[in-house]
Amino acid sequence: MNTRVLVASPMLWFLLLLTGCQQSTRPSPVSDQFTMTNDGGWCWFQDERAIVDHNLLVVGSVATGHEESTRSGNVEVHWRNLVNGESGTAVLHANLGRDDHNVPAFLVLPDGRLLAVYSGHGQDRLVRMRRSLLPGIASAWGPETTYEAGPEAKAGVTYSNLHEVHDAEGHPVLYDFYRGAGWDPNVLRSQDSGANWESVGRIMAGPGRPYLKYASDDQCVHFVATEQHPRDADNSLWHGYLQGQDLHDSSGEVIGYLGSQAPTPEQYTRIFAGRSDAVAWPADLQLDSNGRPVVIYTVQIDGQNQPRGKGGRDHRFRYARWTGQRWLDFEAGHAGRRLYPGEDDYTGLAAIDPVAPNVIYISTDADPMTGKPLMTEADGLRHRELFMGRSYDGGRSWDWSPLTEQSIDDHIRPIAVAWGEDRTILLWLQGSMKSYTDYEFQIQGRIIDHRLE
Repeated sequence: MNTRVLVASPMLWFLLLLTGCQQSTRPSPVSDQFTMTNDGGWCWFQDERAIVDHNLLVVGSVATGHEESTRSGNVEVHWRNLVNGESGTAVLHANLGRDDHNVPAFLVLPDGRLLAVYSGHGQDRLVRMRRSLLPGIASAWGPETTYEAGPEAKAGVTYSNLHEVHDAEGHPVLYDFYRGAGWDPNVLRSQDSGANWESVGRIMAGPGRPYLKYASDDQCVHFVATEQHPRDADNSLWHGYLQGQDLHDSSGEVIGYLGSQAPTPEQYTRIFAGRSDAVAWPADLQLDSNGRPVVIYTVQIDGQNQPRGKGGRDHRFRYARWTGQRWLDFEAGHAGRRLYPGEDDYTGLAAIDPVAPNVIYISTDADPMTGKPLMTEADGLRHRELFMGRSYDGGRSWDWSPLTEQSIDDHIRPIAVAWGEDRTILLWLQGSMKSYTDYEFQIQGRIIDHRLE
């Protein structure tokens, strides 16, 4: 169901309010697994691509139109009431482009409404925004507004990452981190619940285009970054955080300020030293119960001296965590092969459980422990399956459990979303992918109930 609401009648407002009240019912999951949509996909450098607001699951995606041609390039929001199973789809922007980079990021605003922010894949300088009309509702959205980046954003803008922190007086401050001027992570800030935005600088600068993942608590926004696209450099992985105007390395030392010359990636704290046979790219970042960062990332280990399109047949997942004094970094498992030639660092990816950061979810077409190819008897082909990994020793070793087996589709790009304090919603893409503009996926979901462990 594609829904566009332009004018709300008094009766519709009443029904929307009634629906919002119903969503506060005591949770009682309808099913363990469900389908969000038959056509959707996402890149992984936008967050949060999915959120749970009370009992309402909200997921963003970009349709390719493989089921309905009129949906091609639609930026969509899918919602599901986790109590009664009611679900639907709304279109945020029709036909923006058949490109998974255009997926929206979401944030619950201080007034309870939802904010969605998205952009094209460098096609213009517009950061696009829409807010839901009522708290707890994802089916009705206000008009699209835009922020236009300056002409220094020569390659346009891409990605959005939304975070809320509080200043020293306890007032909410909203940030949108996006790729803009210099191909760098630029920062928009709002101090009026997203009504108005201002550019406040960059958190990182350099000769290339770093790739970042973000996570935040009430005071700080943490990030991990590479120096470049992995096609262009033997990337290491770096960590820092923003607090107020100050940019810090992992130890807390101030190394720069918003609004001044941004630090280079190398000025932050190095987690992993890249080399030609171990090129890093981040997959997910979360904060543990002490507010310390935990990251999972991939390394391509077979691309040394290989031209583009010839490497990427052996990747590994690595898991790293900050102890408060140093980074501990371990190989977690085999990530298998690239998704497709040319993007030799694209893998099935992984997610950290935000409820239990010692739990990870990975997509791989190799046995996580041995690297043996995962073959499906039904078609004799190798497919990407989902696994849950659990570590009892801080990431040094992992116990693996399959979540999918003997599939005739690929299961890739998992997202883990907290539902309260003891449940996680695991989301992923099921289908096939030829490129970031050519894919045929369903979005699947599963409830992980940690109370049953």
